[in-house]
Amino acid sequence: MKKFLLPIKKLFAPKIICPLSWSCHDFEKGKKWAKSRLHPDYNNKTIWDIVYSPRKESIDIIHEINKFIEMENSL
Repeated sequence: MKKFLLPIKKLFAPKIICPLSWSCHDFEKGKKWAKSRLHPDYNNKTIWDIVYSPRKESIDIIHEINKFIEMENSL
């Protein structure tokens, strides 16, 4: 089901070119971006499913999202 909804989410997700900073606005922006991208290694999982954990701090989550942003922009 995610494979069908993600292209629609991708249209409305923000386009991120530079790395995110550690602000609430950037965290929400990164969250929307990560929920609209499939994880490159795991089928039927988004990047957000892999990166997010309630035990992690938001700074760590943003750092992980920035790694995926750099990887996508380098392609």
